[in-house]
Amino acid sequence: MATHSSILGLENSMDRGTWQATVHRVEKSDATAATTRPRTLKVDDKTGFHEEFVHYLKYAMVVYKREPAVERVIEFAAKFVTSFHQSDMENDEEEEDGGILNYLLTFLLKSHEANSNAVRFRACQLINKLLGNMPENAQIDDDLFDKINEAMLIRLKDKVPNVRIQAVLALSRLQDPKDDECPVVNAYGTLIENDSNPEVRRAVLSCIAPSAKTLPKIVGRTKDVKETVRKLAYQVNKSSVLCRPVLKKTRTHILKIPLKNIWHVVISSIEIFMDRV
Repeated sequence: MATHSSILGLENSMDRGTWQATVHRVEKSDATAATTRPRTLKVDDKTGFHEEFVHYLKYAMVVYKREPAVERVIEFAAKFVTSFHQSDMENDEEEEDGGILNYLLTFLLKSHEANSNAVRFRACQLINKLLGNMPENAQIDDDLFDKINEAMLIRLKDKVPNVRIQAVLALSRLQDPKDDECPVVNAYGTLIENDSNPEVRRAVLSCIAPSAKTLPKIVGRTKDVKETVRKLAYQVNKSSVLCRPVLKKTRTHILKIPLKNIWHVVISSIEIFMDRV
């Protein structure tokens, strides 16, 4: 049976002591320093640098448990890679091959179907963080955009809830609420009602863009079997419904739900909502 390490080709590489020392250095460093690297880092062999960077990142990707040190490595990697993209945009420069960002995304897209739960989880998590760290006006190659979209839609059906959650988060910036046929919005609508895991439903609630199509599904979660999901549904409705006065029926529906049937934590959210209606 293949190990996590052999899946990503890590056999006969860095020993455990060296890896731990590397993680320790990253853990002690300020991850925000990554944003200053493009101004000072000059690499003659960019291809070699990209390969080495991904090679050492693989050591974090085979760890499923959310160890603080590993999370710092993932966070640092995402900020470091996207900082090059931001620097290129500021200088009106762009590498023909998309640079390290495209290189890493391409690698992650090849990894999202791995047999290892850890690798699938980390691949989706990194895609999520890379997209999240990119500026609002960021542009991605059309072909790469489509591949990310397709891959994360596949991972929405992953057997592991944590993988599905990361895929949900990654797709948040790829949805188009103005498009009635948007595959991301449609997938969100299915998950928010049918996913068996409450944390996945909460993730969708936190990401789905309110619209005439999605708001009924958001309101529907105020009747969710889990109080944490119901609470978030009220909070989402509080922030989205108030600026849409035409949707009066939605407010009425929410306020007709019997308070006596709702847990205290949910009642608090309803009271805040009522104060602002």
